Formats: sequence, structure tokens, C-alpha cells
Amino acid sequence: MKMRSNSGLLLLAAFGVALSLRPLNLPDSQGNGQGILKASLSSRQSAKVAKPTPDRLPEPVSTGNVQCDQNWLSTRSADLISTAGVRASVEVRGKTLFGKTADDNRCETTWILHLTGPGLPETIVVDIRDDEWYYEHIFEMNGWSKDGSLLLMSQIEAAGDWDQTTPIVYDTQNHRTWLVELAALFEKFVNKDCSVYFRPMGFTSSGGVLLSVASFDETDPELGQKPCFQNSRWELNYTQKGVTKVQSDTAFESFGTVTGKSSSPARD
Repeated sequence: MKMRSNSGLLLLAAFGVALSLRPLNLPDSQGNGQGILKASLSSRQSAKVAKPTPDRLPEPVSTGNVQCDQNWLSTRSADLISTAGVRASVEVRGKTLFGKTADDNRCETTWILHLTGPGLPETIVVDIRDDEWYYEHIFEMNGWSKDGSLLLMSQIEAAGDWDQTTPIVYDTQNHRTWLVELAALFEKFVNKDCSVYFRPMGFTSSGGVLLSVASFDETDPELGQKPCFQNSRWELNYTQKGVTKVQSDTAFESFGTVTGKSSSPARD
């Protein structure tokens, strides 16, 4: 599998999408963190507006945080069992790529899906990335489709109050994975200087992925100003890589039974 670098982040900057220009909240020289994870995930919490129902998980099933500069290098989620009886979990592994100085260090991450079920591969490497050394990396399972054939996941990278979230869909019947970077798809809908974030929510009745999209300034806009992008719902056609705005009350599915618990980040 070809390794992806953070060149996608440069693309986001060019589009003015999903990239915060505020200073990053980095650890000091003694390694004392300043709440990077809390800051970067605060906007994620504000997006959780849908109440749990019988066809929705109360919240995503998540790994811990892999962060190479803190030597947090491996973590795995709890299991999520589909209505078809397939058991899934996700894992992130990190490795420091040492440069000439600490400022040159990079973080290589491997994103892994584990499956247990008839005729299914046991381990799938979904993605390999090469990013900044201090980035946080979290892997979520957002839920199964009602028939248990599709699993929706979120690949999350974060730093300070910025995050990039990428939806991933795995098809258990066709043994196929789709990873869709969203920045380019929203270029024509978002103003040049507006930074937005994406939250995959679940599967729609038509088989797409429902997204919650809003601007980073929605909770702290300039005095007297409205957010630069209205919080709204969009449907992603992940096979054709297209998005369409939908009603705010569009129904979605995110099935699954959670067993076990996630592992804390290990220092390998």
C-alpha cells in the first residue's frame, strides 16, 4: 500500500477547507502537554446533536490517541458486532521516523481494521500515513449498516483546535474499502477563507454516508458576525465521490453492539 503524506493538508489549505490557521497548542520543552486532545475534540462534541435511537450507536467506538512525540504508539478499540454477526475493531500503530533534529521527526501511522466472520480477511491495512511528529491520530467506527454489510469508520488527525476527519467505508460482501478525502468535494460550497470540519454520522436509506459539516468558528464567531459556513447535513456518495446537501432531519443508521473496551495508548 502506498504511504500517504500530509500533502493532503496543503491541499486543504489551498482550498481554505478544514485547516485552522490558529497557533498550534504544542507541548513545552519538558513535554508537558497543553490539552491538545481536549482542544481538538471540542468541536467534535458540538456536532453530536442526534439523540441515540434503536438504530444508532450512542457514540462512535474509538481507539485511544496515537501521538509519536509522546511515545504513544499503539491502541485498539473495543469490538463492534453487526446485525450479521461480524465482529470488527480498529487499531492505530505509530512509529517515529527520526530526522537530523527533533524538528525534522515525522510520525508514520498504520490504520488497521480487524474483522471476524465467515469468509472475511482477519486484518486489513486501511491506510498508511506520514505526518507531523506531534499530530494526534484516532480511529473511530461510526456504525454498521442495517444489514451488516457496510461499516463506516472515521480517520481523525488533530492538532490544537484543528482536525481533519476522513470517512472510510468497508464493504464486507465485496471486500472493498473506500477512503474519501472531503476537502476537494466541498471546494465549490465553501468560501475561500472559511475553515470547516466534517463529522461522518451513519448510512442513509439510499446507501450514502450522512455528514455533519460546519465551520470551526460556529461556536466562537467574530462579534456581530455569523459563522462563515452554516451547520448543515450532506450526503456523500462514496463510490462516485460526490456530495449533496440534504435536510437537517435526514435519517441515518449506525447499528452495532459494543463488547470489550479500547486499550490505552501503549509506549512501545
